[in-house]
Amino acid sequence: MDRALAESALLAVAIDMTNAPEAPYPASVQEANYGVRWLKWKAPSWNGGGSAACWSLPRSRSR
Repeated sequence: MDRALAESALLAVAIDMTNAPEAPYPASVQEANYGVRWLKWKAPSWNGGGSAACWSLPRSRSR
């Protein structure tokens, strides 16, 4: 899905996060926060204005 979005001229970014039990809470929340902050910082250099956002979060592996 990331590649399809990238080919459509949209800015697509996938944040790789650790999940429990690899890392205890709130590690994944902190990683998501850092990823979004980094993306906001880098988006202008990729011609991304931040006028719209779409979030996709992975399902828990325990399901």
